[in-house]
Amino acid sequence: VLLNTPLAESPACALEPDTTGLFAYLSALLDAVTTGKGRFAGHRMLEVPDQLLVSPNIVELDVSDNGIAQLPRNICRLNDLQLLNLRDNELSDVPVELGLCSSLHTLHIDGNRFKEFSTNICSMARLQVLTATRNQMKVLPCDLANMVGLVFLDVKDNEGMSEVATMMLKESVSRLMGYLREVQMGMVYGAVNLSRRGLNTFPVEVFIGCDRIETLHLAYNDITELPPTIGQMVALTTLDVSYNNLAALPEAIGALTRLTELHADSNSLTRLPDSFANLSKLETVTLEANPFESFPCNFMQGWGGLRELKLDTEHVVTLPDGAVHTSTELMPLEVMSLGLKKCLEYRQRLRACRATGSLDLSVMALWFMPASVLQMQMLTALNFTGNCLIALPDTLTALGSLASLSLNDNRLSHVPASIAELTRLKSLSLMDNRLQQIAPEIGHMTQLDVLNVTNNEGLDCPPQEIHRQGVKAILSFLRRVGRGTSHGQVELAGLQLETIMIPWPRLAPTLKALVLSRNALRVLPDEVGGLTALTALWVDNNQIATLPGAIAKLSTLKSLALDNNAISGLSPGVCELASLERLTLDNNQLRFLPPRLGDLQNLTLLSAANNRLTMLPASLASVASLRNVSLVGNPLAPLPPALRERQDIEMDIERQ
Repeated sequence: VLLNTPLAESPACALEPDTTGLFAYLSALLDAVTTGKGRFAGHRMLEVPDQLLVSPNIVELDVSDNGIAQLPRNICRLNDLQLLNLRDNELSDVPVELGLCSSLHTLHIDGNRFKEFSTNICSMARLQVLTATRNQMKVLPCDLANMVGLVFLDVKDNEGMSEVATMMLKESVSRLMGYLREVQMGMVYGAVNLSRRGLNTFPVEVFIGCDRIETLHLAYNDITELPPTIGQMVALTTLDVSYNNLAALPEAIGALTRLTELHADSNSLTRLPDSFANLSKLETVTLEANPFESFPCNFMQGWGGLRELKLDTEHVVTLPDGAVHTSTELMPLEVMSLGLKKCLEYRQRLRACRATGSLDLSVMALWFMPASVLQMQMLTALNFTGNCLIALPDTLTALGSLASLSLNDNRLSHVPASIAELTRLKSLSLMDNRLQQIAPEIGHMTQLDVLNVTNNEGLDCPPQEIHRQGVKAILSFLRRVGRGTSHGQVELAGLQLETIMIPWPRLAPTLKALVLSRNALRVLPDEVGGLTALTALWVDNNQIATLPGAIAKLSTLKSLALDNNAISGLSPGVCELASLERLTLDNNQLRFLPPRLGDLQNLTLLSAANNRLTMLPASLASVASLRNVSLVGNPLAPLPPALRERQDIEMDIERQ
């Protein structure tokens, strides 16, 4: 009678309880609602008692050793719940609503049927203690790194659990999280760097996103074997397994047909697999410090794009052009193909550099920077003008003393962000290339006195209006764009921009506010629709006449400022912005507002003063959240009756 629940509906009655068990259950239930601590271990329950879910003061709940297969979704009612013990049940997941228990810091799910940590668990960022022993999990998902509050994790006795994850966890939770975060970011950006991590087995976690990873660094570990499943990583273009303890490379490596760079030096390789010949796009191969006994008969067949091959001196290899090379530091193939005279000139330039610290490799027909050059750490000036470079190596940052770098007249399409690490660089010249964008990180190279990027026809970031203002303006623009990834906001107001082109894909995950006020923009590019995290977009005081349809994709947008433009009709896509709260359209040329404007059910402010509006859509009356409407300076007819009856809206209307 006290609990007001029929016994037949009680979870304790689900498995044929005896009288003693029933009274024990009722006693535990009464104790739970009075003390806030529910102890229901071993009560043979199939579900969590409904009476607990309406008790606001439960702080600890132990329902271990029962037969529960599913938690109720309304468990989120337990706002004060701090500890939840679900050990030894039949659970395979928890509901997403469990993450709404804002006080929950400890969760025990040992001895259940979990095959993985689902996104429902990984999204519980406040959780501090998580135990999941004796389940069926084999891989820890990278999304586990989202649990930033976790200080204790136990996943012992999960048969087949990843050895790498287990090893990391033995050292500390923070190291495991760092490892998972590295793999997680690799899935986003396509590059995973797990060098110098003390790994003794291949990290199987990378297979979760293997179709997106293009670069994989595993150097300086103690890995003894690459799994055959590495052939699934078909997007790989760079693989670095140097300085490990590999005895062989698997035949499956031949499936990596996009591979352009392979580093396997300093291992225990005695031979290469026959499938090695399938890697026709290889450009750089380093195989030094391996006890090779023989090479496949078809070794290097079809390697027409090979630029650099490194083997030990004792290993003689016939290259595709028929030349025999035994040198550890190979002469670049492009130089050798130009004949003996060019080779001698190349060596003379290297020797001259030792005295001056300045190296001139201009007009040498080089397609890449030789490794020997990238090891000259005392180099102060490098002239690489008039070659055929299509990309700069990240190892260029090893030239820490470089003060002048000339890369004019090459084929560069982008400059890597790592170049910003050359903190002594004062002159950077990139004329006559194929640049499309400049990495925002270069904006932090405030020591630059010269930054020349003229004659790059496809260069649109920064725009030409900024280029004409000089190096300081370019660096300032790049710094502003760079804040989109570090601070979530890009502020480009008052720069008189006629076009806007920024690294949209790179900014998409983090950019929340984009300010383009007081410029000369006539259109917004469709790429703005890719900024899926955007909450504020301000493009007031421009010359925009229409909005792109892609704006409808901004599902998180809350504030949209379009004042002082030349808009005559509002794009239907604006009515798709379900999260929009503020919409300002003052001083445009609007003649009407779309009938579907009432779909913006979160709208609190609408300002469309000084337009040409004659009527308002009746659907606005259905927007319950609407509180402020400003329509001064419009030739309005009487408002729709339903809108006039809304006493909770503050109307600012000039009667005509």
